[in-house]
Amino acid sequence: MKENFTGAWDLSIKRVAPHFGFQWRDEDPGGLQSQDWLLLARETTDPEQRAELTQRILAYNEDDVRARAAIRDGMRAAHGKAASRRP
Repeated sequence: MKENFTGAWDLSIKRVAPHFGFQWRDEDPGGLQSQDWLLLARETTDPEQRAELTQRILAYNEDDVRARAAIRDGMRAAHGKAASRRP
């Protein structure tokens, strides 16, 4: 990544993916936040809250995978290589 992309601050997935048109569905995505959601989901006795937190974690993780695919496909396109056919 560092050989092909220059970041003014860092090359984290949260900084790079938006340059390839990707946006997370969650308004405050982040690894530390997702760990907090997991702790809350494990601690709550409210099944609705647990289900909401579980869905939030799954969506966040799915978005991370999709963000990496957007970066990969964007880098391939920038270098004239065929993009992946995967979603």
